[in-house]
Amino acid sequence: MSNPMEDIRHSGCGYERGARDAYIIPEIVKKLHKALKSHQDEFDGIVISGYSASLIGPIIAYKMKKHVAVVSKESETRHSSYICEGYHHQRWLFIDDLVSSGRTLKRVVDGVKEIEGSVVGVALYMTPGNMSEVCYYDNLNSSKANKLPCWCSFYAHDLKPSVVRVKRKKP
Repeated sequence: MSNPMEDIRHSGCGYERGARDAYIIPEIVKKLHKALKSHQDEFDGIVISGYSASLIGPIIAYKMKKHVAVVSKESETRHSSYICEGYHHQRWLFIDDLVSSGRTLKRVVDGVKEIEGSVVGVALYMTPGNMSEVCYYDNLNSSKANKLPCWCSFYAHDLKPSVVRVKRKKP
């Protein structure tokens, strides 16, 4: 029998720590929301996959009055038999921390196809520098890259956390 604490322990890299930090999430949301306003009519909803994006994606979707879709990871235990859950026939913006190998992006693109939708853009919040597009491959042996526009990319650790200071009155 496995240890229940092992099931909830995070196994990702240290770069996700910033996204889980309560002080920096509002800054990430502000920056993404501002950058994506100019693309408001180009997508119908936001698709996410993974823990850190699940903290940010639904907030952006709510602020922009958009739908949310979730693509599960193969390794995740889930209560649904579907890989992707969301509205059908929609144009989706994928929000994630970064794109490294392109495997997550490929899995999301394939998952969205299951609900007869398409991923039309990407926004990244843990990527140093400005990217204009991101690539993924259909398989490891493929030499032809599939490209998607990257509408927003920045490095969240460069953001200044907003801290609210409250002055307490003396009793």
